[in-house]
Amino acid sequence: LTEPFNPKHITYEVTGPAGHVDLDYLDENGQPHRIDAATLPWSFTIVTTLPSMSANIVAQGDSDVDKLRCRVVVDGQVRDDRSSDEFQPFVYCLVKSV
Repeated sequence: LTEPFNPKHITYEVTGPAGHVDLDYLDENGQPHRIDAATLPWSFTIVTTLPSMSANIVAQGDSDVDKLRCRVVVDGQVRDDRSSDEFQPFVYCLVKSV
């Protein structure tokens, strides 16, 4: 008999001042996706019943953005949180196994 498995909720969040960022992230199957000129703040939630997946998001700000923050939230718990306040900031957040 198989035990019931609760789905995991993985949320990618990218925040910063008003502006646009280019985003790359992995879906639940490990497939990359790209979004050009996403408006901040941006978030995306994956719901999966897979036993394990890697969560990865990369964000690059345009010249109007001087601070970026990314987070990976798994079932309500922050698993990675990083920020950059450089010119045209670059951030990534990675959780090897959720």
